Amino acid sequence: MSRFDKHVFVCTNERPAGHLKGSCSACDGNEIKNKLKSLVKQANLKNSIRINSAGCLDACEYGAVIVIYPEETWYGKV
Repeated sequence: MSRFDKHVFVCTNERPAGHLKGSCSACDGNEIKNKLKSLVKQANLKNSIRINSAGCLDACEYGAVIVIYPEETWYGKV
């Protein structure tokens, strides 16, 4: 069962300042998620594309990170 054609997860994980792994939140993860949601709504694609926040996607060195399913396509340094 799939409700959407695409499911986009945007890492919005937040770590303390100075943490060795960094933080997608510090790389504007929340702003990216909100912008993507806005663009999907403007394009009238809310029934086919779902944008969600994600906890750590374990690709911290590439933050901010996005993964799109079902293709499992990853984007880093967004």
